[in-house]
Amino acid sequence: YGRIPRSWKISTLGDEVDLLTGFPFKSKEYTDSDNSVLLVRGDNIVQSRLRWQNVKRWPVRLLDGLDRYQLVSGDVVLAMDRPWIEAGLKYAWISDHDMPCLLVQRVARLRSREDRIGGSFLRLLIGSPQFTQYVLAIQTGTAVPHISGTQIKSFAFSRPPFNDEALLRRFEDMLEPILEKHDRNEGESQRLSTIRDTLLPKLLSGEIRVSEAEQTVAEVA
Repeated sequence: YGRIPRSWKISTLGDEVDLLTGFPFKSKEYTDSDNSVLLVRGDNIVQSRLRWQNVKRWPVRLLDGLDRYQLVSGDVVLAMDRPWIEAGLKYAWISDHDMPCLLVQRVARLRSREDRIGGSFLRLLIGSPQFTQYVLAIQTGTAVPHISGTQIKSFAFSRPPFNDEALLRRFEDMLEPILEKHDRNEGESQRLSTIRDTLLPKLLSGEIRVSEAEQTVAEVA
């Protein structure tokens, strides 16, 4: 994808994000009550969005001790069992209207750390062809292919130095309206794919600068 500038560095997801795997909720406690919390399982994650049909719920009365498994807006979730199917990688991100919801075992939650890569950048990185190729190369198992939290954290990519962080934030500010629109409307998936598959690899490789990406984003938007 081009030559990586010397000022950029190779980093890993483990260095840039906080990763958490879900809690083993007991199915006998599932409820249909309106006074309950949505459970994010692998079955609810499809390609860049959440599917709430046949969702399982957890009673509010049993929430004590589960604070760390509460998902927040902007979190990226990735199925760890069958992470890839013919339709693509099973990942999504949490939006305001998905909450409150809880993280279930065999699902990974990736949350941007303060002063590291931003949330929009993380969403595009996880949805990029490079990450999908990485998952396909490292997943194990035949009946049920799966990946581990350690493997996810080991994914390496190039990132701009901290002194370019302002430019990265500006890039994120341009992306956010497109990502939010896509979250509400599946018809926006082609625009998101265009940004992810053509723009992000060039940005990560240093082939283009963040400032040079503005025109592309404007055209796609």
